[in-house]
Amino acid sequence: MDEIVEAFLDSNVGGIIVTPCAGCRDAILKARARKVPVVLINRDIPSLEDVGRVFMDNARSMEQCVEELFGNGYRKIEMISENMDVSSLKAREDGYSRKMNELGLSPLVHIVETDTQEAQIREIVRTAAERGTEAFITPRIKLSVHTLKAIQEAGLRIPDDIAIIAHDENILYHLYNPTISYVSQNSDKVGKAAYGLLRDLMDGQDARTEILDPAIHFGGSSAKR
Repeated sequence: MDEIVEAFLDSNVGGIIVTPCAGCRDAILKARARKVPVVLINRDIPSLEDVGRVFMDNARSMEQCVEELFGNGYRKIEMISENMDVSSLKAREDGYSRKMNELGLSPLVHIVETDTQEAQIREIVRTAAERGTEAFITPRIKLSVHTLKAIQEAGLRIPDDIAIIAHDENILYHLYNPTISYVSQNSDKVGKAAYGLLRDLMDGQDARTEILDPAIHFGGSSAKR
């Protein structure tokens, strides 16, 4: 990230839109020190000041997923998440747990490691029946793909044996029968909002945060029981 931002600064860019990654705070601070406006999208670095922010309401998206499953008769709803220090992922975990508690249900978040997530997810799915699991929510695309694969390998039927709501749009979801419910990142909407905010910052307006409504596409994988 340092090299990329340095290259932008050497090219005298008017502003930067960036999805933050681990260890990129200093690079963003360097840009701000040179009065280059910065807009963060999708992920946050809370300690950064005077930067624009455009995020999807990650917590609300997970609340809506739980509400959809609950309304369709599911009660044993689990989340499979990943051990990552990412603000958007933490917000999704919090939204899921909060809504589960509000509905009087018991939240269960399985945290898998990045390097071994496929094997861990396979085991989580294999033992789902023992726990009485009725549905999974997966808040990242890789987690979603690995979970769908594990469900298929276990011989489970969607949604008869297990329901699922995945994350990020993927052509794979439309090829399944039934189609897979998923949360969209709303990339086009985020991009347009980030560009508009960046132009405002370049025109001297104050930094602000814009929270966009989630886009959830419900398919057959979360149908009524």
